[in-house]
Amino acid sequence: MFRTIVFSILLALFATPAFSTNQFVVGDAVVSHDSVFIPIGVETDRDSLMTFEFVAKYHPLLEFLDVDWAGSAFSAWHMKDKGTNPYFAAHSTAVVYAFSLGAQMDAQPYINAGKVLAFTLVFKMILPVDDYTLHSAGCQYATLISHTPVFIFRTIPGRFEVVPVDIVSGSVPTDVEDIDGILPTKFSLSENYPNPFNPSTIIAFTLPKQSHVKLVILNSLGQTVATLCDEVRSPGAHTIQWNAPDYASGVYFYKMTTNTGYTETRKMMLLK
Repeated sequence: MFRTIVFSILLALFATPAFSTNQFVVGDAVVSHDSVFIPIGVETDRDSLMTFEFVAKYHPLLEFLDVDWAGSAFSAWHMKDKGTNPYFAAHSTAVVYAFSLGAQMDAQPYINAGKVLAFTLVFKMILPVDDYTLHSAGCQYATLISHTPVFIFRTIPGRFEVVPVDIVSGSVPTDVEDIDGILPTKFSLSENYPNPFNPSTIIAFTLPKQSHVKLVILNSLGQTVATLCDEVRSPGAHTIQWNAPDYASGVYFYKMTTNTGYTETRKMMLLK
């Protein structure tokens, strides 16, 4: 009897604890032309996930352009965005977060236990990257200043729990073989980086379908001073560099138009 009690105590002391599963899952990268798409999943064994923050290092030969929420289990959430601080890009770190307003309204939608597609990261290859590099160094756990990968769960009305999470490689429940399913869903023109700049900067844009793209640089008077692109481009993410060593310091604008009727203009600053 005594030996049975001792054995039970030792078993309780040395038994492997049951750890919960809360993690981001990085799926296999899909490459289309010079665009790279990496699906990110959320896996949890708990209900009522109401907020997350994703922070990950990516390969320096990739340029982070956008987050695609198409097909995401979080598409109904009220706030979804990516970090736009130039400090993140300088450290090859992607920051993505999402928040459900249901937390304030004591209502759905929340994400319950399971594994679901969270979002797809859209990158541009600055230089050709081999498949091994994409799969082994596409996204890795990172912390940066006040940002770290976390899930926040609603426990009872008005009470929440913050849970640090890991980032692992694995399968993500999405048809990643279908390039059309993860191509950008809309036309977009991103803020140039760096901005202000001297003497060069990168301008990124996305196309949901093949389009004729014209991208021009305008001075403060609205006059065209440079044409960076005037051709048909394939669907996906694109970047163009503007080198301006011969231009004066000041405010410039870059304007993108397509044959589909899309047009957008953004401002940038050249400082010498």
